[in-house]
Amino acid sequence: MDISEISFDLSNNSSSQLLSSQSEYSGKQPTESRTAYASPCAYRRAISVKEQQLHALLETSSAGIFVTKSNVWTIAFANRRFAELFGCVADELGGCDYIDFIHPDEAELFMDKILLLASGEIELSAFEQRFIRNDGTDFFEYLSVHRLARRDGSLHGMMFTVYDTSEIRESEKQLKRIESNYWEIFNATNDAMFVHDAYTGAIVDANKTVEKMYGYISAHDSLTGLFNRSYFETEFERISKGRNYPISVIMADLDGLKAVNDTGGHVAGDLLIKTAAEVLTGVLRPGDLVARVGGDEFVVLVPNADEEIINDLMSRIHAAGRNIDVEDVSHKVQFSLGSATAHSPEEIGNMLIRSFFSRVVNW
Repeated sequence: MDISEISFDLSNNSSSQLLSSQSEYSGKQPTESRTAYASPCAYRRAISVKEQQLHALLETSSAGIFVTKSNVWTIAFANRRFAELFGCVADELGGCDYIDFIHPDEAELFMDKILLLASGEIELSAFEQRFIRNDGTDFFEYLSVHRLARRDGSLHGMMFTVYDTSEIRESEKQLKRIESNYWEIFNATNDAMFVHDAYTGAIVDANKTVEKMYGYISAHDSLTGLFNRSYFETEFERISKGRNYPISVIMADLDGLKAVNDTGGHVAGDLLIKTAAEVLTGVLRPGDLVARVGGDEFVVLVPNADEEIINDLMSRIHAAGRNIDVEDVSHKVQFSLGSATAHSPEEIGNMLIRSFFSRVVNW
Protein backbone atom coordinates (compact mmCIF):
# COMPACT_ATOMS: atom_id res chain seq x y z
CA MET A 1 0.00 0.00 0.00
CA ASP A 2 1.29 3.47 -0.93
CA ILE A 3 1.70 5.36 2.35
CA SER A 4 0.47 8.56 0.68
CA GLU A 5 -2.96 6.96 0.29
CA ILE A 6 -3.61 5.50 3.73
CA SER A 7 -7.14 4.17 4.00
CA PHE A 8 -9.48 4.04 7.00
CA ASP A 9 -9.19 0.25 7.18
CA LEU A 10 -9.11 -0.64 10.90
CA SER A 11 -9.40 -4.39 10.48
CA ASN A 12 -5.79 -5.09 11.52
CA ASN A 13 -4.72 -5.42 15.13
CA SER A 14 -2.91 -2.13 15.17
CA SER A 15 -4.71 1.10 15.80
CA SER A 16 -6.97 2.95 13.35
CA GLN A 17 -5.35 4.38 10.24
CA LEU A 18 -7.16 7.69 10.43
CA LEU A 19 -4.51 9.99 9.02
CA SER A 20 -2.82 10.22 5.68
CA SER A 21 0.86 10.78 5.43
CA GLN A 22 2.34 14.02 6.64
CA SER A 23 2.94 15.18 3.11
CA GLU A 24 -0.66 14.52 2.14
CA TYR A 25 -2.42 16.39 4.95
CA SER A 26 0.03 19.19 5.61
CA GLY A 27 0.68 19.88 1.96
CA LYS A 28 4.42 20.06 2.76
CA GLN A 29 7.10 17.99 1.15
CA PRO A 30 9.75 16.31 3.30
CA THR A 31 12.83 18.43 3.81
CA GLU A 32 16.39 17.57 4.75
CA SER A 33 15.45 17.99 8.42
CA ARG A 34 13.08 15.05 8.01
CA THR A 35 15.67 12.56 6.91
CA ALA A 36 14.24 10.16 9.48
CA TYR A 37 11.27 9.74 7.15
CA ALA A 38 13.26 9.13 4.07
CA SER A 39 12.60 5.38 3.90
CA PRO A 40 9.21 3.60 3.72
CA CYS A 41 9.97 1.80 6.98
CA ALA A 42 10.65 5.07 8.75
CA TYR A 43 7.39 6.45 7.41
CA ARG A 44 5.48 3.41 8.58
CA ARG A 45 7.01 3.62 12.05
CA ALA A 46 6.12 7.31 12.34
CA ILE A 47 2.59 6.70 11.15
CA SER A 48 2.19 3.82 13.60
CA VAL A 49 3.16 6.10 16.49
CA LYS A 50 0.73 8.76 15.31
CA GLU A 51 -2.00 6.15 14.97
CA GLN A 52 -1.44 4.91 18.50
CA GLN A 53 -1.53 8.43 19.85
CA LEU A 54 -4.74 9.19 17.97
CA HIS A 55 -6.31 5.90 19.00
CA ALA A 56 -5.53 6.62 22.67
CA LEU A 57 -6.94 10.12 22.33
CA LEU A 58 -10.19 8.85 20.84
CA GLU A 59 -10.58 6.16 23.47
CA THR A 60 -10.21 8.63 26.34
CA SER A 61 -12.79 11.00 24.88
CA SER A 62 -16.02 11.43 26.83
CA ALA A 63 -17.84 11.74 23.51
CA GLY A 64 -18.85 8.88 21.29
CA ILE A 65 -16.78 8.97 18.10
CA PHE A 66 -16.84 6.94 14.92
CA VAL A 67 -15.13 7.36 11.58
CA THR A 68 -16.47 6.28 8.21
CA LYS A 69 -14.89 5.13 4.99
CA SER A 70 -15.53 7.35 2.02
CA ASN A 71 -16.61 4.76 -0.48
CA VAL A 72 -18.98 2.44 1.36
CA TRP A 73 -20.43 4.73 4.07
CA THR A 74 -19.86 2.26 6.84
CA ILE A 75 -18.17 2.55 10.22
CA ALA A 76 -14.41 2.07 10.00
CA PHE A 77 -13.70 2.74 13.66
CA ALA A 78 -15.75 3.52 16.76
CA ASN A 79 -14.46 4.26 20.23
CA ARG A 80 -15.69 2.55 23.40
CA ARG A 81 -17.78 5.52 24.45
CA PHE A 82 -19.79 5.32 21.24
CA ALA A 83 -20.38 1.63 21.86
CA GLU A 84 -21.58 2.41 25.41
CA LEU A 85 -24.01 5.06 24.22
CA PHE A 86 -25.57 2.72 21.70
CA GLY A 87 -25.41 -0.51 23.68
CA CYS A 88 -22.98 -2.21 21.33
CA VAL A 89 -19.62 -3.97 21.44
CA ALA A 90 -16.94 -1.67 20.02
CA ASP A 91 -15.05 -4.42 18.20
CA GLU A 92 -18.23 -5.46 16.37
CA LEU A 93 -19.04 -2.02 14.96
CA GLY A 94 -16.53 -2.09 12.13
CA GLY A 95 -18.32 -2.43 8.81
CA CYS A 96 -21.74 -1.55 10.23
CA ASP A 97 -23.91 0.88 8.30
CA TYR A 98 -24.08 3.96 10.50
CA ILE A 99 -27.53 4.90 9.19
CA ASP A 100 -28.80 2.02 11.32
CA PHE A 101 -28.13 4.16 14.39
CA ILE A 102 -30.25 7.05 13.11
CA HIS A 103 -33.95 6.97 13.97
CA PRO A 104 -35.92 5.95 10.85
CA ASP A 105 -38.16 9.02 11.09
CA GLU A 106 -35.14 11.29 10.63
CA ALA A 107 -32.97 9.19 8.35
CA GLU A 108 -33.82 11.10 5.17
CA LEU A 109 -33.15 14.52 6.68
CA PHE A 110 -29.94 13.20 8.22
CA MET A 111 -28.65 11.92 4.86
CA ASP A 112 -29.40 15.26 3.21
CA LYS A 113 -27.00 16.89 5.68
CA ILE A 114 -24.37 14.18 5.16
CA LEU A 115 -24.53 14.53 1.37
CA LEU A 116 -23.84 18.25 1.70
CA LEU A 117 -20.70 17.35 3.62
CA ALA A 118 -19.73 14.66 1.15
CA SER A 119 -20.04 17.07 -1.77
CA GLY A 120 -17.73 19.55 -0.07
CA GLU A 121 -20.35 22.30 0.13
CA ILE A 122 -19.77 22.46 3.89
CA GLU A 123 -16.93 21.18 6.07
CA LEU A 124 -18.75 20.86 9.39
CA SER A 125 -22.30 20.28 10.49
CA ALA A 126 -23.57 20.24 14.08
CA PHE A 127 -27.12 19.59 15.21
CA GLU A 128 -29.32 17.70 17.65
CA GLN A 129 -30.04 14.24 16.35
CA ARG A 130 -32.47 11.51 17.28
CA PHE A 131 -30.70 8.18 17.49
CA ILE A 132 -31.74 4.60 18.06
CA ARG A 133 -29.89 2.17 20.33
CA ASN A 134 -29.10 -1.44 19.67
CA ASP A 135 -32.12 -2.46 21.82
CA GLY A 136 -34.49 -0.28 19.79
CA THR A 137 -34.90 2.57 22.26
CA ASP A 138 -34.43 6.08 20.93
CA PHE A 139 -32.73 9.12 22.43
CA PHE A 140 -31.55 12.60 21.48
CA GLU A 141 -27.95 13.78 21.59
CA TYR A 142 -25.87 16.52 20.05
CA LEU A 143 -23.96 15.44 16.93
CA SER A 144 -21.16 17.11 15.02
CA VAL A 145 -19.85 15.76 11.72
CA HIS A 146 -16.47 16.74 10.24
CA ARG A 147 -15.57 16.20 6.62
CA LEU A 148 -12.10 14.64 6.20
CA ALA A 149 -10.59 15.57 2.86
CA ARG A 150 -7.54 14.51 0.91
CA ARG A 151 -5.02 17.02 -0.34
CA ASP A 152 -6.91 17.34 -3.62
CA GLY A 153 -10.16 18.08 -1.78
CA SER A 154 -11.79 14.74 -2.43
CA LEU A 155 -13.65 12.99 0.36
CA HIS A 156 -11.48 10.75 2.50
CA GLY A 157 -14.05 10.00 5.19
CA MET A 158 -16.05 11.58 7.98
CA MET A 159 -15.69 11.78 11.70
CA PHE A 160 -18.89 11.76 13.74
CA THR A 161 -18.85 12.96 17.35
CA VAL A 162 -21.85 12.20 19.57
CA TYR A 163 -21.84 14.32 22.70
CA ASP A 164 -23.49 12.77 25.72
CA THR A 165 -25.83 15.50 26.99
CA SER A 166 -27.77 13.30 29.39
CA GLU A 167 -26.35 15.09 32.45
CA ILE A 168 -27.19 18.45 30.92
CA ARG A 169 -30.72 17.25 30.14
CA GLU A 170 -31.16 15.93 33.64
CA SER A 171 -29.90 19.22 35.03
CA GLU A 172 -32.40 21.04 32.83
CA LYS A 173 -35.20 18.82 34.13
CA GLN A 174 -34.13 19.48 37.71
CA LEU A 175 -33.96 23.19 36.99
CA LYS A 176 -37.47 23.10 35.54
CA ARG A 177 -38.71 21.24 38.61
CA ILE A 178 -37.03 23.80 40.86
CA GLU A 179 -38.53 26.63 38.84
CA SER A 180 -41.95 24.98 38.98
CA ASN A 181 -41.68 24.56 42.75
CA TYR A 182 -40.42 28.12 43.08
CA TRP A 183 -43.31 29.62 41.14
CA GLU A 184 -45.78 27.42 43.00
CA ILE A 185 -44.47 28.77 46.31
CA PHE A 186 -44.13 32.24 44.82
CA ASN A 187 -47.82 32.36 43.94
CA ALA A 188 -49.14 30.42 46.95
CA THR A 189 -47.52 32.40 49.76
CA ASN A 190 -49.41 35.15 51.51
CA ASP A 191 -46.22 37.18 51.64
CA ALA A 192 -45.81 39.86 49.03
CA MET A 193 -43.06 38.80 46.61
CA PHE A 194 -41.88 40.25 43.32
CA VAL A 195 -39.03 39.74 40.87
CA HIS A 196 -37.16 42.71 39.50
CA ASP A 197 -34.55 43.25 36.82
CA ALA A 198 -31.11 43.41 38.44
CA TYR A 199 -29.96 46.20 36.11
CA THR A 200 -33.02 48.42 35.62
CA GLY A 201 -34.84 47.66 38.86
CA ALA A 202 -38.09 47.25 36.92
CA ILE A 203 -40.54 44.71 38.35
CA VAL A 204 -40.80 41.82 35.88
CA ASP A 205 -43.14 39.59 37.86
CA ALA A 206 -45.16 39.69 41.06
CA ASN A 207 -47.22 37.16 42.95
CA LYS A 208 -50.95 37.42 43.59
CA THR A 209 -50.39 38.96 47.00
CA VAL A 210 -48.49 41.85 45.42
CA GLU A 211 -51.17 42.20 42.77
CA LYS A 212 -53.83 42.38 45.47
CA MET A 213 -51.68 44.77 47.47
CA TYR A 214 -51.05 46.94 44.45
CA GLY A 215 -54.75 46.91 43.67
CA TYR A 216 -55.48 47.93 47.25
CA ILE A 217 -52.79 50.64 47.29
CA SER A 218 -53.94 52.09 43.98
CA ALA A 219 -57.52 52.42 45.29
CA HIS A 220 -56.97 53.45 48.93
CA ASP A 221 -55.64 56.35 50.94
CA SER A 222 -52.49 55.23 52.76
CA LEU A 223 -53.19 57.16 55.98
CA THR A 224 -56.84 56.34 56.63
CA GLY A 225 -57.46 53.20 54.61
CA LEU A 226 -60.45 54.93 52.97
CA PHE A 227 -60.90 54.90 49.21
CA ASN A 228 -58.94 57.60 47.39
CA ARG A 229 -60.00 60.23 44.87
CA SER A 230 -59.23 58.03 41.86
CA TYR A 231 -61.41 55.20 43.10
CA PHE A 232 -64.21 57.59 44.08
CA GLU A 233 -64.27 59.16 40.62
CA THR A 234 -64.42 55.72 38.99
CA GLU A 235 -67.25 54.56 41.26
CA PHE A 236 -69.13 57.84 40.90
CA GLU A 237 -69.10 57.47 37.12
CA ARG A 238 -70.17 53.81 37.34
CA ILE A 239 -73.03 54.43 39.76
CA SER A 240 -74.24 57.48 37.84
CA LYS A 241 -74.81 55.22 34.81
CA GLY A 242 -76.85 52.75 36.83
CA ARG A 243 -80.36 52.66 38.26
CA ASN A 244 -79.63 53.58 41.87
CA TYR A 245 -81.39 56.96 41.75
CA PRO A 246 -81.77 59.12 43.65
CA ILE A 247 -78.02 59.41 44.23
CA SER A 248 -76.64 61.75 46.87
CA VAL A 249 -73.20 62.96 47.88
CA ILE A 250 -71.95 64.58 51.07
CA MET A 251 -68.89 66.82 51.05
CA ALA A 252 -67.18 66.85 54.46
CA ASP A 253 -64.33 69.23 55.29
CA LEU A 254 -62.51 68.47 58.53
CA ASP A 255 -62.41 71.64 60.62
CA GLY A 256 -59.38 72.71 62.63
CA LEU A 257 -56.74 70.53 60.93
CA LYS A 258 -54.36 73.42 60.26
CA ALA A 259 -54.52 74.57 63.87
CA VAL A 260 -53.82 71.06 65.16
CA ASN A 261 -50.86 70.70 62.76
CA ASP A 262 -49.49 74.06 63.90
CA THR A 263 -49.78 73.30 67.62
CA GLY A 264 -49.29 69.57 67.84
CA GLY A 265 -47.37 68.79 64.66
CA HIS A 266 -48.29 66.51 61.79
CA VAL A 267 -48.43 63.44 64.01
CA ALA A 268 -51.33 65.03 65.87
CA GLY A 269 -52.87 66.14 62.58
CA ASP A 270 -52.67 62.63 61.16
CA LEU A 271 -54.35 61.27 64.29
CA LEU A 272 -57.20 63.75 63.83
CA ILE A 273 -57.61 62.73 60.17
CA LYS A 274 -57.73 59.02 61.04
CA THR A 275 -60.27 59.64 63.80
CA ALA A 276 -62.43 61.64 61.38
CA ALA A 277 -62.33 58.73 58.94
CA GLU A 278 -63.53 56.39 61.69
CA VAL A 279 -66.41 58.74 62.47
CA LEU A 280 -67.58 58.76 58.86
CA THR A 281 -67.34 55.01 58.35
CA GLY A 282 -69.09 54.42 61.66
CA VAL A 283 -72.35 56.09 60.58
CA LEU A 284 -72.57 54.89 56.97
CA ARG A 285 -75.00 52.30 55.68
CA PRO A 286 -73.81 49.12 53.89
CA GLY A 287 -73.22 50.06 50.26
CA ASP A 288 -72.35 53.69 50.98
CA LEU A 289 -68.86 54.81 49.96
CA VAL A 290 -66.58 57.26 51.75
CA ALA A 291 -63.32 58.53 50.28
CA ARG A 292 -60.58 60.91 51.30
CA VAL A 293 -60.10 63.21 48.33
CA GLY A 294 -57.78 65.83 49.85
CA GLY A 295 -55.79 66.71 52.95
CA ASP A 296 -58.86 67.55 55.04
CA GLU A 297 -61.56 66.73 52.48
CA PHE A 298 -63.83 63.69 52.47
CA VAL A 299 -66.74 62.78 50.23
CA VAL A 300 -69.51 60.28 50.82
CA LEU A 301 -71.35 58.66 47.90
CA VAL A 302 -74.81 57.44 48.90
CA PRO A 303 -76.89 55.61 46.26
CA ASN A 304 -80.65 55.19 46.69
CA ALA A 305 -80.82 58.15 49.06
CA ASP A 306 -82.98 61.29 48.79
CA GLU A 307 -82.65 64.58 50.67
CA GLU A 308 -84.37 63.27 53.79
CA ILE A 309 -81.98 60.34 54.15
CA ILE A 310 -78.99 62.58 53.53
CA ASN A 311 -80.07 65.15 56.14
CA ASP A 312 -80.45 62.37 58.69
CA LEU A 313 -77.02 60.99 57.78
CA MET A 314 -75.38 64.38 58.18
CA SER A 315 -77.02 64.81 61.58
CA ARG A 316 -75.56 61.50 62.70
CA ILE A 317 -72.10 62.46 61.40
CA HIS A 318 -72.22 65.70 63.34
CA ALA A 319 -73.38 63.98 66.52
CA ALA A 320 -70.77 61.24 66.30
CA GLY A 321 -67.96 63.75 65.88
CA ARG A 322 -69.16 65.90 68.71
CA ASN A 323 -69.01 62.96 71.11
CA ILE A 324 -65.39 62.09 70.36
CA ASP A 325 -62.32 63.74 71.81
CA VAL A 326 -59.19 62.87 69.88
CA GLU A 327 -56.63 61.35 72.22
CA ASP A 328 -53.52 63.49 72.78
CA VAL A 329 -54.99 66.24 70.57
CA SER A 330 -57.68 67.82 72.79
CA HIS A 331 -59.83 68.53 69.76
CA LYS A 332 -63.24 67.28 68.79
CA VAL A 333 -63.99 65.97 65.29
CA GLN A 334 -65.99 68.66 63.53
CA PHE A 335 -66.98 68.84 59.87
CA SER A 336 -68.27 71.46 57.50
CA LEU A 337 -70.88 69.44 55.62
CA GLY A 338 -72.65 70.00 52.31
CA SER A 339 -74.80 67.73 50.16
CA ALA A 340 -76.51 67.38 46.82
CA THR A 341 -78.99 64.88 45.39
CA ALA A 342 -79.62 63.82 41.81
CA HIS A 343 -82.97 62.20 41.02
CA SER A 344 -82.04 61.42 37.41
CA PRO A 345 -78.95 61.21 35.18
CA GLU A 346 -79.72 64.71 33.89
CA GLU A 347 -79.01 66.17 37.35
CA ILE A 348 -75.74 64.33 37.94
CA GLY A 349 -73.47 66.72 36.03
CA ASN A 350 -73.10 69.55 38.58
CA MET A 351 -73.84 67.43 41.63
CA LEU A 352 -70.37 67.61 43.20
CA ILE A 353 -70.19 71.37 42.68
CA ARG A 354 -73.57 71.85 44.33
CA SER A 355 -72.53 69.78 47.32
CA PHE A 356 -69.28 71.73 47.64
CA PHE A 357 -70.96 75.13 47.73
CA SER A 358 -73.71 73.99 50.06
CA ARG A 359 -71.29 73.23 52.92
CA VAL A 360 -72.15 74.69 56.30
CA VAL A 361 -69.35 75.28 58.81
CA ASN A 362 -69.77 73.11 61.91
CA TRP A 363 -73.00 71.78 60.46
